[in-house]
Amino acid sequence: MSHLLPGAIAILDEREHPKWFKLPARQHMDISKNILFGQHLFVSLFVCGEIILGTTTAYAQTTPAGLWKTIDDESGRPKALVRIHEDNSYFIGRIEKLIDSNNPVTPICKDCTDERRNKPILGMVILRGARTGTDSESTTDGEILDPENGKVYRVRITLGGDGRTLDLRGYVGIPLFGRTQTWLRVD
Repeated sequence: MSHLLPGAIAILDEREHPKWFKLPARQHMDISKNILFGQHLFVSLFVCGEIILGTTTAYAQTTPAGLWKTIDDESGRPKALVRIHEDNSYFIGRIEKLIDSNNPVTPICKDCTDERRNKPILGMVILRGARTGTDSESTTDGEILDPENGKVYRVRITLGGDGRTLDLRGYVGIPLFGRTQTWLRVD
């Protein structure tokens, strides 16, 4: 029997429930199949949405590999396009195009002190030996060349959260004593 307490909800006795209150076992299975179908449908729609929206291409932007526009940290103007690629877990960056060059003759690296001395800057490898760091958001242990003065610096590379910017911290000794350039992704 149902008992109604003043100001409270009804307490139902299991023996008094109508037949429709309890579902037969077969109906429970039909409901679970419908729920399972709904989950599969949701997953399928989610995957299709990912493909249509193109968010799967964001995976390609979780690495420094790609074409980057270098920005001069003193003038704020674009200087060159550098292509970074991965080779045996190391990142290598090569100058593909000089943007801010008014000189029709390809400049050479007169002040370089290694095998790049007196070589054309266009096509020169300026980033080498960088590899993914322990925090997986930065690369370390590499070196970067400033072709304007021929100096080689240690480098720490950090990819921006959206994958569209790349911060390169060139330093001697420890990163505290260095300077940072921000490059912009072209592709």
